[in-house]
Amino acid sequence: MCVSFEPSGEGRPQTGTRGKIDYREVLDEADFAVYARLRSLRKEMSDAEGVPVYSLFTNEQMAEMVTRRVTSANALHEIAGVGSSRMKKYSAPFLKVLAEAFAVGDARAVGSGDET
Repeated sequence: MCVSFEPSGEGRPQTGTRGKIDYREVLDEADFAVYARLRSLRKEMSDAEGVPVYSLFTNEQMAEMVTRRVTSANALHEIAGVGSSRMKKYSAPFLKVLAEAFAVGDARAVGSGDET
């Protein structure tokens, strides 16, 4: 008999029936509102460029932007998969939405004093 263990996934968001995460259930109401604004922005930008939405940022990356309270280019660049190319092309409008959502008064904001 051979027994193996898979990581339990503790601390990870729960997935739905199709393996997709429902961020409405994972994020609190205020955070989901910011996440929804990011999704709308991503959709507008991807439609304008004729590229898939995930080529800008993935749902997971946007959720991490929200939960980390990202407000600077440095903090955004620390998210896995956000490289220089995405930073150059897409960071400014996303950082603007995030900065508006997480005003300097939010103690949880990451990099709120950094230059973008």
